[in-house]
Amino acid sequence: MIEKKLEKFALRILFKYQNTESEARREIMYIYNRESLNSEINLKKHAESNQEFIEIGDILTLEGNECKVVNITFYLSEKMNNMEHRYGTNLLSPTETTNYNCQISVFVTPLEELE
Repeated sequence: MIEKKLEKFALRILFKYQNTESEARREIMYIYNRESLNSEINLKKHAESNQEFIEIGDILTLEGNECKVVNITFYLSEKMNNMEHRYGTNLLSPTETTNYNCQISVFVTPLEELE
């Protein structure tokens, strides 16, 4: 029996401002690996399993601002997005980019705008 080669998920995480008065859905950063996520954001850990997670309602510090997570979305591309031949400077990722075919987007609003 010949098995079809299954495409694996290659993920990136986008942190982005939700539409607010001061930020028009501007990207904050793209994360391509665990080490960058852990160095940029202090995630909550599940008490029993020690797994890290982000959920709506969490408070994260991004760009020096306390922000509330207001939405999380997931999308799956029909093809792998090749990031190997990008030109220019990548200011939105703390590391080199990698190819990806799915993205989790975490939308936040600064706490000062929620008051």
